[in-house]
Amino acid sequence: MRRPSPFVVAAGAAALAAGTAAYLAIPKQSREEVFSSPEQVGVSVDSDDSDAEKKSQFDFIIIGGGTAGLVLANRLSENPNFKILVLEAGQSGMDVRASRVPAGFNLLQRTGYDWNNWTVPQSSAKDRVMPWTRTKLLGGCSSGNAMMFHLGAPEDYDRWAELQNGADGAEEWSYKHLKPYLQKLERFVPHPEVPVDAAERGDDGPME
Repeated sequence: MRRPSPFVVAAGAAALAAGTAAYLAIPKQSREEVFSSPEQVGVSVDSDDSDAEKKSQFDFIIIGGGTAGLVLANRLSENPNFKILVLEAGQSGMDVRASRVPAGFNLLQRTGYDWNNWTVPQSSAKDRVMPWTRTKLLGGCSSGNAMMFHLGAPEDYDRWAELQNGADGAEEWSYKHLKPYLQKLERFVPHPEVPVDAAERGDDGPME
């Protein structure tokens, strides 16, 4: 698949701080389709098809259809004039029962639906290596459906800003700058038995 100057965007789950499953619920009116063969979205570079270039043109090509990649694709698709291609190594989880059962993620671990990653030896755990599950499905780890939601500590974001050593835009990775986007994704519903500072949570987002 080729185009003179495509926008190629590589996105991983850690690449977008605000990238969570919030925007994975694609509007019904969207034109999304899932393909299993490259020939369905493009043609070979040595094809004799006179319409080859037109068939394989996209405004954005997103490498990696994990949580962040699909958030990005979904947001871009809000512009009906954009044609977007998402490339993902894993298949759709629609027919993978364990992916659709809440908290069924353990049934996906160490299977063909898992990237089967392991940590390096952990000095604080007697040099043991630990399994580091990353779901190999369209949707990435959000398709693991572990029913967990965690934004991370503010210090994590501030550290990202510090690591950029004052580069242009570095401060925008800090928690105070990302917090409005994190709040934008959720509609927090407090529980009377679990006291939480609601001022830190969102109240008008798509994810409840």
